[in-house]
Amino acid sequence: MLLACRNLRSVLICTLCVTLYVLSFSAHASEATEVDESFWNFTVEINGESNDYRIPKSEMHRETVDINGRPLHFVEVYRDRDKGPKPLVIFVHGTPGGWFDQSSFLANEFLRDHFHMIAVDRLGHGRSEGKIVSSLQAQAASFKPLLDRNTTGNGAILVGHSLGGPIIARTAMDYPKQISGLIFIASTGDPKRSRRWYNNVGGIPPICWLLPRQLARANREILPLKKELTAMLPLWEKISAPTTIIQGNRDTLVHPKNADFIEKVLVNAEVNKVVYPDADHFVHWQQPQIIVDVLRGFVDKN
Repeated sequence: MLLACRNLRSVLICTLCVTLYVLSFSAHASEATEVDESFWNFTVEINGESNDYRIPKSEMHRETVDINGRPLHFVEVYRDRDKGPKPLVIFVHGTPGGWFDQSSFLANEFLRDHFHMIAVDRLGHGRSEGKIVSSLQAQAASFKPLLDRNTTGNGAILVGHSLGGPIIARTAMDYPKQISGLIFIASTGDPKRSRRWYNNVGGIPPICWLLPRQLARANREILPLKKELTAMLPLWEKISAPTTIIQGNRDTLVHPKNADFIEKVLVNAEVNKVVYPDADHFVHWQQPQIIVDVLRGFVDKN
């Protein structure tokens, strides 16, 4: 009987680990490679389908800045920099993730023509190596040197996916004069819906010891999120930048009701919410044109 219980426990633990892994990596982006010396090359895989992108090296460079003794790595794409300023767009990934999650947008011809783009490795991820930073305020503060690169005088547009959503919200709360627009994609926001049941289970030993390293680190960011979001509750009214909320109703990682919460608390912002009934947590990869169209709207206004 004891042996049977141990076997059952092992099966349950393994099943949970596999479930968590599949949920978090149903879509994947690979980093740039140098197949051609004059181009950066990217591959994005969604449900087994590969999409290849490339950007001339003359338009793109990597950089790392110091944030209180920690590295913050990002990729900057700026076509025709010498012809005058363009609106700055900063892409912020969730957890886990990296700057290369935004490959398709960095390579988009319209966006390269009209925007100065930055895709960041958040503190604790990718080449911004080091311990996980669960403080949304600290994550937001790390973007200040990036916001300062904007030369238009109109503020930057922030695009946040998943956990990147509350991070761009916190950035807009702390630096409102430097923000001109927000795009939330499958974003967390509601403290009551800050995590799923498997996040709680994934934090319990020995399960947390068995998770893949990247997934375990991601879970350590999610577990304190309720406290972080609760502290933000009185600050949402500080956001006045035009906002778009994009959500898939089949999202199994972030509860779709988070989109309703964000819409409700943005009492001083013009808000547009777009819901895709058949899209999941990776709605920005499944429906990339919506991101381009929303950003196009900022061009049309100016």
